[in-house]
Amino acid sequence: MDKYYIPDNPIFIKAREVEKGDYLVIPKNRQISDNNNIKEKIDLRGYRGKAHNAHQLPYEVNLDSEFGWLMGIYTAEGCSSGRKNKVVSFSFHIKEVEYSDKVQYLLKKIFGLPSAINISVEDNCRIVNCCCTSIGKFLIDSFSHKAPNKKLPSWMFESSDKCKESFLEAFCQGDGCIREDGTMRYISSSKKLIIDVQALAFSLGKFAPMCVSRKPGKKMYFTGKDKECISAGLWELSTRPFERKHKTHRVDDDYYYVPVKSIREEKYEGDVINFETKGEDKNNHTYLVSNVIIHD
Repeated sequence: MDKYYIPDNPIFIKAREVEKGDYLVIPKNRQISDNNNIKEKIDLRGYRGKAHNAHQLPYEVNLDSEFGWLMGIYTAEGCSSGRKNKVVSFSFHIKEVEYSDKVQYLLKKIFGLPSAINISVEDNCRIVNCCCTSIGKFLIDSFSHKAPNKKLPSWMFESSDKCKESFLEAFCQGDGCIREDGTMRYISSSKKLIIDVQALAFSLGKFAPMCVSRKPGKKMYFTGKDKECISAGLWELSTRPFERKHKTHRVDDDYYYVPVKSIREEKYEGDVINFETKGEDKNNHTYLVSNVIIHD
């Protein structure tokens, strides 16, 4: 058995010099702000409607566990559509009454928004609909528009651990599953979102390996319906409530160290963009690519 050790004195090397057995360095926390303070509230004054008949959102909302859960279930099961994206919808299986009831309760409690249930027996679906241009704009600005483009907003990384935990729980309930051993599996058609969710899990001390679940271009069939479509790709990651006995990655207070298991080259044609980031000393020109520390 290999002796457990923490790689010391990480150094930057050129990509072509990386070898099998080297360790990539992944930070547990993204540096979002200079002071790294936990954000307790989010300002919604920029989303308050101006029309006389517009629904007025609260000036601010708490970044607590209830808000985290609602944002997690929206990320997994929600969308904004219609004229000016005023219709916010959450789609569930027809038997997932607990989730739809909770969404309605939290929309009313947090934003003061009424909502309605639309049930389709033919599609085995129950949908929570809420009509409000202001909340639709807030959700699109925060999480982007359409499933393959979804992402996490910066304020999610600045929220409390309770808010983050609730977000991950709800996202797993909507677009994932919990295995018998407690492993939580998350799936999305947005690679950007899965990378963001991975970073969120890292910030909670949860190691979350990521992989391709379905490559882009494959056909997808809908059970019980004569329909098919071409997949834009599916990505997944998982977190475990326990550490593997023979884990390959290493960890300290600030970083995960993940071994390089294989290397492959891919042809690329297109623009190459060079940019700089501001930092101090060794952190100058340093940024993250797929949550791995890169130095230009």
